[in-house]
Parts: sequence; structure tokens; C-alpha cells
Amino acid sequence: MSKSILITGATGHVGSGMAKHFADQGHRVILAGRNEERLKEVATECGDAETHTLDLNDRASIEALASLEIDWLINNAADVTSTSLMNA
Repeated sequence: MSKSILITGATGHVGSGMAKHFADQGHRVILAGRNEERLKEVATECGDAETHTLDLNDRASIEALASLEIDWLINNAADVTSTSLMNA
């Protein structure tokens, strides 16, 4: 049975890999991330998946994402540019 799967952080290596995997399995993938151009690239690789540019500082983009009907959420978003608290 096909599922609707929302993947945050879909423009990174892990997120795009998961998106391709689930799209290949016949699921509807919905991609969310900050980089609109990269989202479009990943969407094309997934057979024209739905994309949402997400800015956590923009209430409207959060509300648009929250209004989606999904079966699964893969919350993969991360900020890999931050300094670790362990090293602070």
C-alpha cells in the first residue's frame, strides 16, 4: 500500500537518498528543505515529487507544511554547520 511520506532535509545526502528509495518503492514523497533549486533536482530524480521550501523563520511556510495530509514523517532536517555544544 502506497504511503505519503514527508521528508525534511530532503536536499542533503541522507534525505535525498531516502526520498529516492521511497519513490522507487512507489510511495508519494513530499520533499522539504531550504534550497529550492536542490529540492527541484531531487524531485526530478524521484519522478517529480512535491516540494516545499521550508524556512523555520517563516510562519507561512511552516503552516503550509503542517497542513499536508501525510502518512509518515521523516524528520531528517539538521544544521551541520553549527559548532557542537561538546566543543563549546
